[in-house]
Amino acid sequence: MPVKIVGLDWRGGPYTHPMDIVNVPQRPGVYKIHYREPSGEWRVIKVGEAQNLYEALVGHLSSSETDTRLRARIATGNCAYSYAELPDEGERKAALRALYDHFQPELNNPAELPEPQPDLQFNPN
Repeated sequence: MPVKIVGLDWRGGPYTHPMDIVNVPQRPGVYKIHYREPSGEWRVIKVGEAQNLYEALVGHLSSSETDTRLRARIATGNCAYSYAELPDEGERKAALRALYDHFQPELNNPAELPEPQPDLQFNPN
């Protein structure tokens, strides 16, 4: 079976307050949450996929269900988000797995991720 290569068009910005994400679409896609280390280096700390990108990202900012480690990082003011629209559910799940495999974000639970899809490849950056 031939490999399908999917490119992702990333957009994003600062991630500390719900007003930071007002331009995020209410459409399906994948996202990354980045944290700036004291050294100034950015690191991806969480990846996700959602039917509604806006709701997923605003949920991390306001939900009591959000991991306390993520809330603590967001509270520092040193977080940013990036998202890419991806309407196909199978491609979203494959992209999520590829993002996890590439970045190894500390706040994702690997047991909750979909299996790798060898017939799809993504450019995670």
